[in-house]
Amino acid sequence: MARAHRIWYNHSREILMTYSVEASTNPDEPHDYRYTLSRHIDKHYESITISDAGLTIMGDLLDFERTTYGDPAKETFLGYHNDRHSYTVFAIDFWVLNFMKTTLKRPLIDRDFELSGIAATAHDSVQETYRSDNEYLAFHFPDGDITLANDTDKSDEQISAELAVALMRRQNINASEQLYTMEDQRRVYTAVRTTEYARIGKDISLKNIARTVRDPAAIALIIADTGSIFAGGEKAMIRDVGNLSLELLGNDLSDPHKVIETVTNLVEFQKKFLLGRAAEYTALMRGLIEGSEESDSIFSTMIQKLSPRYDSTITLADSVGSHIGAFREAFEKEFDKAKTLDPSKKISTAITNAFKYLSSDEQLPKDTI
Repeated sequence: MARAHRIWYNHSREILMTYSVEASTNPDEPHDYRYTLSRHIDKHYESITISDAGLTIMGDLLDFERTTYGDPAKETFLGYHNDRHSYTVFAIDFWVLNFMKTTLKRPLIDRDFELSGIAATAHDSVQETYRSDNEYLAFHFPDGDITLANDTDKSDEQISAELAVALMRRQNINASEQLYTMEDQRRVYTAVRTTEYARIGKDISLKNIARTVRDPAAIALIIADTGSIFAGGEKAMIRDVGNLSLELLGNDLSDPHKVIETVTNLVEFQKKFLLGRAAEYTALMRGLIEGSEESDSIFSTMIQKLSPRYDSTITLADSVGSHIGAFREAFEKEFDKAKTLDPSKKISTAITNAFKYLSSDEQLPKDTI
């Protein structure tokens, strides 16, 4: 077993810390995300009770994402949009909900946590690599398959939302009772759809639904999904660039020129992307605490606890975006020197070393990598 992902919340101090999720090095080996989720909730949110049906849905979704998108040997592999990202979003989502309940004194109940958790684990469950040109999509789960129409007019998020609702309805059928009402299903569907982006020219932005939604389950999810970009600081940003580059390259590093172009373009895009997401992230949190006493203090607390290296991450992205030519040259040299055969490590190592070189050459802020 290997430590495949790290992120947790030290609930006693409410500070973002490191949490190890045990996951198999082989995505085809058994792994019980249901147990992982239950352990996380029991340890950090002992007053919150999630139903067996809810844990089953969340666990099945994460295990599906792990075996579908987490295996480099599969054509559906995604370096970033896999179970590790969804678990990160789930963890932040619960922290935000708990913050809303304990600090902002919102009247939240266990069902709010459960529905938001289902939406968090489902929000990226359907990706383009899985959809391909199939007319129908078959999703394989322990208690049977679910088949959905692959409507090309629908976004990945929309079909992800439909999958979550289908799993909720199946729990109703299995239990021969209405565990999840139509309103519950609507809330999860809407929450997943809030994570949808629209492409505007060369930029992307959250769709308007994310700015108008009032359901706490959806608000927590969109803050978590947007905030996950900043949660791990500069090192996580570099790792994410490597993983996203790998996705864009289809896990194929055979053409060095294409690798260099892809990574350089993505690093350059990160400056605009992160600044745009930062504006949305802070606006969402400002909207959440609007009307609260000492709102500025509460906002600062949220930023520090959710994204302790928020400012330095933005600074790094801004700096490297302004030195993109130097980065390209440094990355090209480091990529050529990288000896590891693992594609993700080869890219990440080269990116990290390129950043370190620019930092030592005083073209980037020091002591950030």
